Amino acid sequence: MQSKIIKAQRRSLLAVVLMLLLTSPPSSQCDQSARAKFFLSLSGHSLSYNGDLNRGLVLWHFEKAFFVPKMENGFGFGLGFGYKRESSLWDFVILRSSHKAYLEDLESTAIFHSAEINGRALLFKNGHFQPYFLLGIGIPWINVKKSAQMHRSVYNATYTGLGINLGAGLIMHLAPKLFISGGIVYRILRFLYVSGEGKGRDLNDLRLGQDGPKLGRLLEASGFGLSFSLCLSL
Repeated sequence: MQSKIIKAQRRSLLAVVLMLLLTSPPSSQCDQSARAKFFLSLSGHSLSYNGDLNRGLVLWHFEKAFFVPKMENGFGFGLGFGYKRESSLWDFVILRSSHKAYLEDLESTAIFHSAEINGRALLFKNGHFQPYFLLGIGIPWINVKKSAQMHRSVYNATYTGLGINLGAGLIMHLAPKLFISGGIVYRILRFLYVSGEGKGRDLNDLRLGQDGPKLGRLLEASGFGLSFSLCLSL
């Protein structure tokens, strides 16, 4: 009789433990997710471009032409370093992606880079899941093959600018030192400067067509994308 009671107690205790495991995260992981810590990250990003990077513009400075690429959507990778606290996360990321680009009737290659600092406001201080809002700034630059021409000579060109990132997503803790982050990001890009062989140029001063009016503004691009990161705490 006593052995049956002991077995029943063990079963009841096991059922309680299983229920707690299924309904709440381990305390060690909750504690770890709330502590401030540095981390390294490997990320993947889907990138899309609208605006002036989808129009096939040709900009002129006297006898030199810059062909603004029409860039296809693509996928890029990033390496980052950051710092996570109870209710916030900051990281610095270098992002790179390769895209098919079209310069009038010619096909080329454009390499997109961006050095970004992103901040995330976490809605919950601990737990397995932490929703967030994202705000970031970046310095994007695009290297485009054979996209500048003067007389019969063809050169590569680099477009450099500034960017703002807006987004939201979710952080999930997999282990005390391992978590993943995923969400949607809206990138707003403004390109200020183009450089090729010789002296670079302020995009405001270039002309639409060889004898056309001045552009009189920055090149504009924007687009939604997905972002996923695997992060390892140090």
